[in-house]
Amino acid sequence: MASYNFDFDCPLFFEGTNYFFVARDNKRYIKYKDLNLWEIIVEGLIVIKKAKDECTEHDYKKIFKNFKTLNILYYALTTWRAHDEIIMKENAK
Repeated sequence: MASYNFDFDCPLFFEGTNYFFVARDNKRYIKYKDLNLWEIIVEGLIVIKKAKDECTEHDYKKIFKNFKTLNILYYALTTWRAHDEIIMKENAK
């Protein structure tokens, strides 16, 4: 069963069961945090095609959303035994 952690603002842990329940609630959680984070999950990571010295603060904020998204997903999966297999994937497809 999924476990709630009321001490921290965090997604539900996925423990290998009740996938649809956990997926539904985590989708809602991610959209609550930032709707753009859900778009990163669906569309893929944000890529900025500029040289590092040409990037603006806005570009860095967009890239930061990649890491925020990955962190939420990683946190939700850390207790699941298939976690190591999943984090080695390049994308969700």
